Amino acid sequence: MADGKRKGITEGMPLIQYAVEGQGPCRRLASSETGTVDVVNRQAWEVIENQVAAARARVVAGEASVLLYYMAANQMDPALLAKYMGIACWRVKRHLKPRHFARLPAHLLTGYARLFKINVDDLRQGRFLAAVYEKKE
Repeated sequence: MADGKRKGITEGMPLIQYAVEGQGPCRRLASSETGTVDVVNRQAWEVIENQVAAARARVVAGEASVLLYYMAANQMDPALLAKYMGIACWRVKRHLKPRHFARLPAHLLTGYARLFKINVDDLRQGRFLAAVYEKKE
């Protein structure tokens, strides 16, 4: 962009980058030289969007619980979700199965809902809501 501001991950903030030329000093890159960042960010978000779509399809098909969708949407794996929840990873993996998720006690549903910033009813009903980082507070 002409004014050096970009939309997307930087939300309109100026993007400043530097490069080292050989053994010489760093120099600031002109905005016309930073197009690589846009390409890489776009490719990364496409991968994430594909993972979220695949997770959603598995949930709709009844192959996985809605936790799989929320993990993908929030860029988590079972180990990370287990750490946030304070439970063992094998338990999170078990909760990814629809029949086990359906029997989760209220305290675990509440914990998952609080973590994903949704209400328990949305989680229990399997509603697909926005990821935590997409929500405006």
